[in-house]
Amino acid sequence: MKSCKSSQVRLFRLHFSRRWDQNPCVSHWIYRAVMLNVCEIDICANIIKLPMSLFNSKTLTTLRLDSTARDWSISNSAWRFPCQVHLPCLITLDVVVTFTPFDYVYKLIRGCPALENLSLEVSSRNEEHEYVFNIPTLKRLKLDWSGLDKYCIDVVVLDVPNLEYLYICRKLCSTFVMEDMSSLVEASVSFSTLTKLSLFNCNTLTKLSVHQHYEYKISWEFPCQFTLPCLSTLDIDLAVTPFANVVELIHSCPMLENLSLELSSDNREKYYVFDIPTLKRLKLNWKFGGYPNLVGTWFRRP
Repeated sequence: MKSCKSSQVRLFRLHFSRRWDQNPCVSHWIYRAVMLNVCEIDICANIIKLPMSLFNSKTLTTLRLDSTARDWSISNSAWRFPCQVHLPCLITLDVVVTFTPFDYVYKLIRGCPALENLSLEVSSRNEEHEYVFNIPTLKRLKLDWSGLDKYCIDVVVLDVPNLEYLYICRKLCSTFVMEDMSSLVEASVSFSTLTKLSLFNCNTLTKLSVHQHYEYKISWEFPCQFTLPCLSTLDIDLAVTPFANVVELIHSCPMLENLSLELSSDNREKYYVFDIPTLKRLKLNWKFGGYPNLVGTWFRRP
């Protein structure tokens, strides 16, 4: 780093093993990269302390932080930055949260006024039970709760009017609400314990994928006269759900062209009727478990 003669570093990446955990040089290397007007920083390491200059860089456009420490004190000390965060040029933020109070994550997000791409993985339990994201500039969002207990999260609320791509996976929450997603183009939701899914203001959505991994009943909440006018591709894989909700969702998509259904259900109805005049591609897989009787499915097409 001392011998670098360039006025700007494009990418600074630190990925190393646990033996470097407490090396004081690590923080200094990051500091030197910031002083060289670095554009992208990618850190995957057990770092005791991050330099304050990292959170006030005027040239940083991409930041990935993955402090994979198994020690609670190490992870928290790395994130306890007392300074105000101001990253005016940051567009992409990728964070893996381990043992970290979520207030610090919110503080980091609020300090990025131009943020367009956010990837957030919460890999351990914290005290947060309600996650609210109000980011008007955001275009891409990935949320992953991979290491949480079943009922750690109560509510996730998204107020992101310019969001175009949404990806949510793993153990999600009990309630997931889309408040303002008026620019959403594509969404993928993969969950195990979600019990309520609310879809509001998704008029620009063209592709929706919903996958459920375990047999928890999910309640779909639709507004009055609900419609997804631009949705052309729908992929549903649900373990247990009221089939009437699936039918309602399908019939709320007047431009539907591609439909994939993989369902397990104890519904005793003998026939299901779908009227989808726009449909071009269809994939069906019925998984009935303890109910092996064949069920008729009738698709009306012109």
